[in-house]
Amino acid sequence: MNDRELQEDIVAELDFDPTLNANKIGVAVNGGVVTLTGRVRSLAEKSAAENAVRRVDGVRAIVEEIDVSSDDDDVRGDRLTDEELAHRAINILQWDNSVPNERIEVTVRSGTVTLSGDVPWQFQRTAAEDAIRRLSGVTGVLNNILIRPRIQTGNIQKIIEEALRRNSKINQKAIRVSVRDPATVVLDGTVRSLDEKKAVEDAAWCALGVEAVEDRLTLSGASP
Repeated sequence: MNDRELQEDIVAELDFDPTLNANKIGVAVNGGVVTLTGRVRSLAEKSAAENAVRRVDGVRAIVEEIDVSSDDDDVRGDRLTDEELAHRAINILQWDNSVPNERIEVTVRSGTVTLSGDVPWQFQRTAAEDAIRRLSGVTGVLNNILIRPRIQTGNIQKIIEEALRRNSKINQKAIRVSVRDPATVVLDGTVRSLDEKKAVEDAAWCALGVEAVEDRLTLSGASP
């Protein structure tokens, strides 16, 4: 597939996603590297655009240069203050049952929300960030939440390898899993797409006891 064909597929995928206003997103492709430009209304829409591109076969990397700016903000000029954003951030974390909000601290500066603290699971860390990204007025999120899992009683490497084997998106034979430190998972090998790469990372994070994941995976056919 050449760059023009890949660009057409990406534009079609963006148009297909009902959560996006694809008309405000620019797409450029050079050697399989996709650059996204333009403006979206929220960080959630920005993430949706990246995820849509990641789903397209042939994408080797994504350069994201999308700005976040609400049309309403531009018209009224009444952006929320940092204090107002902080209250909204605290409230949305309290409403989300998947987030242990009592373990998370929120700081807001110039529209950027910084999350700190610790949680037992990676999905909770991700859920906290996703919740903040849904807030209008937030221009950036710094996720400094640490993973402090409960003690793992099984073999982390074996558990992850079995999870990879069960996942139909993953070619488990092309991936090597190792563990060090003793709770850092190292992923080596090749994947066929960015979507498969994320599936491997997600599987590694689901093993109880994992504190960090070191991703050394490369796309098949890519230069070392």
